[in-house]
Amino acid sequence: MTGARWGLEGAQDILNLRAIVINGDLDAYMAYYKRRHLEEHHLARYDAASIPDLGLSRPLTAPAA
Repeated sequence: MTGARWGLEGAQDILNLRAIVINGDLDAYMAYYKRRHLEEHHLARYDAASIPDLGLSRPLTAPAA
């Protein structure tokens, strides 16, 4: 047997996404999702106070070619 196998949780996720698209809220949802993903998967792993000061006096720039 081949093809997609759906569970109730996966089917509900698809219905939720379809409702977001139909309501015209996809852009707002994607902005929210990206912000939450950044907070949960990246920013939560680093404590800004624990990163040592590198003592840079100016922003890094690419070397002149």
